[in-house]
Amino acid sequence: MTLRRDKATNQHCIDVAPYLSKEDVDEVYVASGGRSPYECLLLSVAMSEVSYTIFQDGEPVIMYGVAEKMGRIGQVWMLTTPGIEKSPKRLVRNMSWLIDWLHIETKCIWLTNFTDLRNKRHHMLCRFLGFEFSQDTYPTGPDGLPFYRITRTFKPSCAE
Repeated sequence: MTLRRDKATNQHCIDVAPYLSKEDVDEVYVASGGRSPYECLLLSVAMSEVSYTIFQDGEPVIMYGVAEKMGRIGQVWMLTTPGIEKSPKRLVRNMSWLIDWLHIETKCIWLTNFTDLRNKRHHMLCRFLGFEFSQDTYPTGPDGLPFYRITRTFKPSCAE
């Protein structure tokens, strides 16, 4: 299995949007006030200081980036396809390093955002990548669905 990371493009948005996981589609719909996955991916890439697409055996499986910065705090985003389930351990090992690199590229100490309480697969991935979850939930969208705040603090190694 081969993994590749490319800078995210509009073509990647076209290719990925129809195949996003159901959980991510539901989360995007609530968090964006009803926008389509394609619209959200395009906006995320356009607003991002850095954004990437991870390919597994030539198939795009993850798009992620940092959309907004406020000082040393970045708004991280990540959307996935069911393709991540083909080899989740390998992806997580590589993604952890790539998330560290997001901190370095953006000079953000903290990466943060919100995630739908119902998106259990996303929660598992975020925990593996070192994100911490708020104890409280925050009502989101017109129905006030509960979302957790997630935050990752950069812990540089001694070599940096």
